[in-house]
Amino acid sequence: MKFRSIKYILCALLVISTPACRPSEHLQADSPQVDMRRSVVRLEVISAGWDLRMPWNPPALQGGVGTGFIIDGERIMTNAHVVSNAKQITVEREGKPRKWLGRVQHIAHDSDLAIVVVDDKSFFDGTQPVSFGPLPEVESVVALYGFPIGGKRMSVTKGVISRIDFLPFAHSGLDEHLAIQVDAAMNPGNSGGPALQGGKAIGVAFQGLSGAVAQNTGYIIPTTVVRRFLKDVEDGRYDFVPDLSVQNSPLQNENQRRYLGLNQENQGVLVDKVLAGGSADGFLQSGDVVLKIDGIAVGSDEFVTLHGQQVKWQELVERKQVGEQISLEIVRNQEVQKISFPLKPIPAPIVRAFAAAYDEPPRFLIYGGLVFQPLSVDIVKAYVGGKGDNAVARIWLQYSLGEFLEKDVYVYNPELVVVSQVLPDAANSDMQNIVMRTVSRVNGIDIGSLAELEEALKQEQEYVVFEFAGESLPVVMRRDQAEMAAARLQQRYRIPKLKRLEAEEEEL
Repeated sequence: MKFRSIKYILCALLVISTPACRPSEHLQADSPQVDMRRSVVRLEVISAGWDLRMPWNPPALQGGVGTGFIIDGERIMTNAHVVSNAKQITVEREGKPRKWLGRVQHIAHDSDLAIVVVDDKSFFDGTQPVSFGPLPEVESVVALYGFPIGGKRMSVTKGVISRIDFLPFAHSGLDEHLAIQVDAAMNPGNSGGPALQGGKAIGVAFQGLSGAVAQNTGYIIPTTVVRRFLKDVEDGRYDFVPDLSVQNSPLQNENQRRYLGLNQENQGVLVDKVLAGGSADGFLQSGDVVLKIDGIAVGSDEFVTLHGQQVKWQELVERKQVGEQISLEIVRNQEVQKISFPLKPIPAPIVRAFAAAYDEPPRFLIYGGLVFQPLSVDIVKAYVGGKGDNAVARIWLQYSLGEFLEKDVYVYNPELVVVSQVLPDAANSDMQNIVMRTVSRVNGIDIGSLAELEEALKQEQEYVVFEFAGESLPVVMRRDQAEMAAARLQQRYRIPKLKRLEAEEEEL
């Protein structure tokens, strides 16, 4: 697992066809046997957008358009980002004036995939499910179908596959998976549409680079990722993508390889860190060298050969399901060993801190005008913005998140609690300097979550003493003043309730 940032735009895919991209007779992108008007659908989504800076407010409703396509079992495949936070989904078919109501059956934010179902089965009359094909060849031609820029008529465009590689998925901001790069311009509305070769889907259109970064560069989720998702939900629930939860480095330096006792040429990657609570915890160690995974050699450049293609070694893990066994051949202390263990997803506290959150309202607690929220990348984006904004606060929050991961703080503190803002009141005068500081203790009690903070604030003491990470002096608030301020704050700032520790049923 690696943490990277890249400027992706969650839009998808209108491919611009050029003479050089036209398919030859032996590179058919689509097939006359498949009438995609019977398979590709238009999704209109009303979603709820929460404001992290005012987490007590109800969400603002906003509309969006995406694409989906019918697969076996009377299901519609689309992207998770198309239907995230959805309050209403309407589904339209090409040439049909009627709209049908849909609902999300399964959603995978870590791989940006979702299944939508329509309960009115008349929707499927005359439709044709799309089947999935294998990984395509580089330089082959692909046809993309969808409804870009909110159009009512289906668009069909073609492009050339230029690369198949591991890439960050913008929807979660945390995960990396195999993706297909195509020389295509990106436009909102095509997200979730099928990419076809030979009448079969070779993937799902999902994201593209902004024009400021690269021109005509779009990405498709390949069928290896799609099939893993479909198999995962066969039991009626989604269990997430498995992950070794290790940080690793390539081993291409010859002196380093000799020092580690490696005899194999150009084979093996170095384990830098094993994340506590992850799949490899208790099985791998820092300094181990992974030579093989399930019998497949791992190159010193972190690549493996799979079905004739070079892909990152993580692909061997990601094609499995949570709970499946994985076998590794490693070098430890210059001795070759074989180990195996069951796979798990990335530990939940890491996901909550580092992945974008969807489908749930923000959690918060207000006490004496101090607004407490769990620290996450979403909070950093909402409050301190980009490079030029609030540089000191941003650096401190990023440092706190780094410590949370690198020092395994999440093992005993499942979340970091930060004072995101101070609502001015007599109870908190001269306390603006604690904004964006992480709470370590309250009245001597360690704080590892919003729930623990709430319990600590219930202590019957005259003063409430807040201690913050990296600060030597505590902040003190009189309990009676803080409690008297509650009603005043609610009225002044129009706050319906002073806390949301977990999402309530009516808010989902």
